[in-house]
Amino acid sequence: MWLLSTSHFELVHFNKPEDVVAGSSPDNKPGYAILSHVWARDGTEQSFANIERLFAQGITTYEDPRVSDKIRGCVRAAREHGFGWVWDDTCCIDKRSSAELEEAINSMFSWYAKAGICLAYLADVPDDCLPEDPNSAFRRSAWFKRGWTLQELVAPHCLIFLSENWRYLGTKVGLADLLQEITGIESDVLTFHRALQHVSVARRMSWASQRETSRVEDRAYSLLGIFDVSMATIYGEGANAFRRLQMEIMNRHPDHTLFAWGEMWAPGDNGSMSTMAPLNGRNGKTVPQNRSRPLKLGGRFTPPLSEKSNSPFASSPSDFQYAAMSPISLEDTVKRVREWLNITLSDSATAYEHLITSSGVRFQFIVVSGQPFSLAILLCQNDANQCVALPLWPQNEHRPQHYRVGAVKEGTLYRVFPICGTTLHSLRESGWRPQTDSDSAAVSIGRTPNHPNHRNRSCSPLTGSLRNFISNPDYSIYRHGRSSTSHFTGSSWTVTLPSIRRSRRRRHSA
Repeated sequence: MWLLSTSHFELVHFNKPEDVVAGSSPDNKPGYAILSHVWARDGTEQSFANIERLFAQGITTYEDPRVSDKIRGCVRAAREHGFGWVWDDTCCIDKRSSAELEEAINSMFSWYAKAGICLAYLADVPDDCLPEDPNSAFRRSAWFKRGWTLQELVAPHCLIFLSENWRYLGTKVGLADLLQEITGIESDVLTFHRALQHVSVARRMSWASQRETSRVEDRAYSLLGIFDVSMATIYGEGANAFRRLQMEIMNRHPDHTLFAWGEMWAPGDNGSMSTMAPLNGRNGKTVPQNRSRPLKLGGRFTPPLSEKSNSPFASSPSDFQYAAMSPISLEDTVKRVREWLNITLSDSATAYEHLITSSGVRFQFIVVSGQPFSLAILLCQNDANQCVALPLWPQNEHRPQHYRVGAVKEGTLYRVFPICGTTLHSLRESGWRPQTDSDSAAVSIGRTPNHPNHRNRSCSPLTGSLRNFISNPDYSIYRHGRSSTSHFTGSSWTVTLPSIRRSRRRRHSA
């Protein structure tokens, strides 16, 4: 990594952050300061090549008028806080080298985390701003809307906010509650009372859902450190970068919240809007953590036709805006849905995971066959502690084994369904029928025979079983072993579901 000296105009290279020693001044602390900012849109940022050129011209001080105001202010602020070195992404990365650029992008989260102090420069916030005022410029700052500044907020242990003239505004720790209100990032994460790896994939994606980047690829690359993954940077690949990111996340995090994106159909028990705890959104606004719709009995679901229904992968972080999900284990999932579902697992089904193999990405889902769509249960729960499922809809009657993800009702594509009695009853009223061994079972949705409240009831449980799916590197999904399979070719996701046998179980006597 390249660092600017704060004592004289010079760029010096260090192999890694741990190699950075105290500067030349006896008052310097060991380590380095690091700048977080929003790039100017007028092209006035000075690059690595610009700094090299100025150094060759004999410049030795940052007070030279040919040095930009931002670099001068950054160096002064770092020096005032006792650091002999400072890193600025505009001029400390030689972007003429693709290898150096890729190394910097993959290492940036670590560089911010290991910095002695992070200087968050908010050029659009005046010196006299009071951050906590309801309509403050601090709340509206562009710094909170950029993709790259997400990791620059989360990673550093010591971060201070500075105004347009480099005046102190506050610290990340001191403003943690306000930052949660602005960004949606929980204050215990910002203050390191909760480890980042203990936050679900979907929740972390939601932090980036309303942030913007100049290049579409950077919406993925700016999240590498947030998920502790590394991957090649290929500018020009467009939205494919975010698909690759999701595959890397699957390889590292066995977390099914990655698939729980999009609109959730979550009817309330009384037929009104579900009551979910609010998530503090941008600029102090609140949004539901899992957006839901009023329960309207009757009315039919129709198959999804949009491009989003073609793939198990989201197209961008924006798809996770309302994805407030947390992962749970296979055992917990089976326990939580046993009131409505009888899940049959083989003795070898000791894990429920998705991983990268030599054949591609392997998925495992609990599949409940039904008409006109089936349900693939995920190992995660919403904020109401309900398990959720993806509706798998056959493409058409000529290809009954080919499926899309989601179901449309009243013009809205719902991609996630909660598993609860209210939902299953409403699905039945909307024309959905589980695939079972008898018509009487198909119209009886109740508790399983071994449930203590099942006595003297004549209903039968729905049945599901654990099935494997494989998605290879070109995003096609094909058959694996004897399990149900799905196939993704071109723009369609197709699934082959087996016949599911309902376990023969004796009812409890009264």
